[in-house]
Amino acid sequence: MTFFSSKIARLFFLATFFALPAAHGQGLYFNPGSINFTNTTAGSVSAEQTVSVQFIPSPPAAMSLNVTSMVPPNDAAFKVTSNTCPVGFYAPYAICEIKFTFTAPSTAGHLADQFRFVTNELENLNINLSGYSDGAPVVVTPTKPNPVPATGLFAIIFGGAAIGVTGVLASLRRRR
Repeated sequence: MTFFSSKIARLFFLATFFALPAAHGQGLYFNPGSINFTNTTAGSVSAEQTVSVQFIPSPPAAMSLNVTSMVPPNDAAFKVTSNTCPVGFYAPYAICEIKFTFTAPSTAGHLADQFRFVTNELENLNINLSGYSDGAPVVVTPTKPNPVPATGLFAIIFGGAAIGVTGVLASLRRRR
């Protein structure tokens, strides 16, 4: 019986084989690595998009990562709506999330920015953000209410019909 013929050895081999891509380097891994807000109507806010952030250590590096600060996007079109990622130490394989929206400006075109993690151990790590505005202005057309003709000096309007006050009072007196 060879080493690869046992079930445990096969499982060990598969676990080692498939774990190798995650061990290529130390750092924060982003899923997805970037966000692209496409074809957003000017003045409107995009649907919220989420990036999962995970610290994956690589031996012989330290088993924790110290994020000293986070720098949000400079462009106001990109907004962080939620952030569960801490400034400070990250334990191995810990996962947090950052959610973003994009508000398209009135001018057409492409915008790009970054959300940055600043660390002492590694270079700055960035989530790349891009968005596109179609530049179409948001037009709000005001509507006028339809006038309803009234009868007499004082009128009460019920369901689009105008009734004179004197007619209402007369019908109220008859019921008593």
